[in-house]
Amino acid sequence: MSSIDSKSDKTRYPAAAPVSASASAPAAGLTGVHSGRVVAIAPDGDILVQVEGAGDQLTACDFLQASSSDCPVFAAGDEVLVHVGPPGGRGCVLGAKKRYNPASSDPPVASDTELPEHVVVQAGKSLSLRCGETTIKITKEGKILIKGVDILARAKRTHRIKGGTVAIN
Repeated sequence: MSSIDSKSDKTRYPAAAPVSASASAPAAGLTGVHSGRVVAIAPDGDILVQVEGAGDQLTACDFLQASSSDCPVFAAGDEVLVHVGPPGGRGCVLGAKKRYNPASSDPPVASDTELPEHVVVQAGKSLSLRCGETTIKITKEGKILIKGVDILARAKRTHRIKGGTVAIN
């Protein structure tokens, strides 16, 4: 069996066999919102869903995109909620079915064991961190510029300032 790449994360999924027009049409009389299971992702981008109550027939579906940055990743076996249109039309996957996990009012705090040991953020020319009127800019030439209304540097132990020339004021 061959495989295809997901557009969003390069995960490989089993490729679906070509779907005939009769196999991709919703089951006669089955319209509305139903539960289903993703069977495969076709090379043309169709999400092939086996809708509950439709037997072995597969429905070719698009997916509901809630925002321009929203691109869900579906895989074979995922339980989904699907809208089945009139016969001859396409279905639409409304989203994955999951157990509700209410968000806590306090964001979770990662423990030291959950944090990566080292993080690298790279940029070709410069990198900036900005918050309000404060900016830290790092350039590829080796310059670091810190701008702010007030700047405080603290050290529990030795605080060294070292440079070819150090200018204060």
